Amino acid sequence: MAKYRYINRRGKVEGYYSGYTFANQVGVTSQVPVTIEIVSNEASAKVRDIKIKDQIIRLRKPKTTVTKENAKVLQFLDLLCEVERLSDESEDTISKRLRDIIKKQNIQKQDIDAYISLYPLKVYKNFYERELYDVFA
Repeated sequence: MAKYRYINRRGKVEGYYSGYTFANQVGVTSQVPVTIEIVSNEASAKVRDIKIKDQIIRLRKPKTTVTKENAKVLQFLDLLCEVERLSDESEDTISKRLRDIIKKQNIQKQDIDAYISLYPLKVYKNFYERELYDVFA
């Protein structure tokens, strides 16, 4: 229900899973979240919790309008912003999983360059300290 209302609305990409929800999906954490986190163009406030049936959903406003073209890169950068807080894996495992995400999602260097400036400095730091730019070589 939430996916069709906040992520894929009428066949158009409007958002994506984030936080522990996405971290669990990609194997950065084994924790299964009680609250589903979604970043969506449909969010009316910076952060708000809603309840659909018995599920709590934390909606967040995106840093820029989410489209089919940028959803995967924004989702990746959101993860990179919070990876230390979200992960229960070793640093090497985290870096490997982040590289795998870049490859599987077909994220390009120009995509990262286009949106990384919307994020805090720690995202740059995480990206370069983990040597994720090597994926593009």
